[in-house]
Amino acid sequence: MSDFWNLIEPRFVVVRGESYGQFNNVTRARTTAAKFICNRRSFTTVWKADLSYTYVWPRDLTQHDILKLQAAGTADGRDQTTMGAWSAGALIHGSISKATESTGVRQR
Repeated sequence: MSDFWNLIEPRFVVVRGESYGQFNNVTRARTTAAKFICNRRSFTTVWKADLSYTYVWPRDLTQHDILKLQAAGTADGRDQTTMGAWSAGALIHGSISKATESTGVRQR
């Protein structure tokens, strides 16, 4: 859990059909996260794979609302193969957006 004070959060507003950027001062904010990890290894330890997902719950404690432009979570995947002294692998990382309006409804 992380607390923030005087956080500046950008948002977009529409005035007479035109979009403008606006910055809001969030007096007090908090992010809470939970991480889930799954590992799989072969019996010979030649191959291994890891999957993880981190859920993030960012909220404005002053307005009792979700922070608009913070990631809702991150997902990571890793695959690795080892042959003798050589090792090769791949890492995939993604971020999941949680853009919301002040009503808390997800935008598409």
